[in-house]
Amino acid sequence: MGAGKTSAIDLTATVKDALEPPAQPRARGALGGPLLPALIAFVAIVGIWQFLVTFLDLPTILIPGPGAVAEAFWHDLRNGIYLSHGATTLQEMLWGFVVGSALGVLAAAVLSEIPLMERMFYPYLIALQTFPKIAVAPLLITWFGFGIGPKAILAGVLAFFPVLINMMIGLRAVDAAQIELLRSFMAGRWKVFWLCRLRASLPFFFAAIETGIVLAMLGAITGEFVGAQSGLGYLVVQKNAVMSIDGVFALLIVLGIIGVGLHLAVRAIHHRVVFWE
Repeated sequence: MGAGKTSAIDLTATVKDALEPPAQPRARGALGGPLLPALIAFVAIVGIWQFLVTFLDLPTILIPGPGAVAEAFWHDLRNGIYLSHGATTLQEMLWGFVVGSALGVLAAAVLSEIPLMERMFYPYLIALQTFPKIAVAPLLITWFGFGIGPKAILAGVLAFFPVLINMMIGLRAVDAAQIELLRSFMAGRWKVFWLCRLRASLPFFFAAIETGIVLAMLGAITGEFVGAQSGLGYLVVQKNAVMSIDGVFALLIVLGIIGVGLHLAVRAIHHRVVFWE
């Protein structure tokens, strides 16, 4: 009886080892490596920027110098403008990103598991993806008002499609031998999906949301351009209206910093969850 129990344990371990992805050492510098090259590039860009503004004698109303942009940045940062308006934009982006990504995963699971559903609806999803989102934004403002709802919807739409496409590819990028092994132990469709297909799709999922979270921010900003009462996009429109070009440049830098920060945060989670890559 002890021997039978030992054999069962060995068999379970064998199945687990067959399904477990091979562990690989994490590449050094996975999150960006040393900061020195980036700092050198930053100094070079600022230096070239300042040289061109001075040498070409460009008017400040067109392209302000780095000093004027830094002054505008510090002024708005000290007054808390970025914090108050940034909180609105991040709220719109996060709501849209979470809901859009969740719907993308759900739609990919259904379409990949039910071929008839894919043949019925996938062409329409692709058609929706081709719609210019800036043309949809005024309709959303008309339907849902100037609150966070329209911006969150636009952010969710932009995040939905990268997740949908990549998840469908990932759910099919499965070693057939692993599926056959599970089925030989009488595993049903749900268990095959949970233990095999979903795990194989994780690298594709995180690759999608690294892009999707930046696109969700773009969707929120686009919605604020069309109609809003607060947010970083609204602030860009207001500063541009009063010809505060240095303030607009400062806001673009803020948006770039937020985008890079979100991208690195997702990548950090990616490397912790999908540790075998």
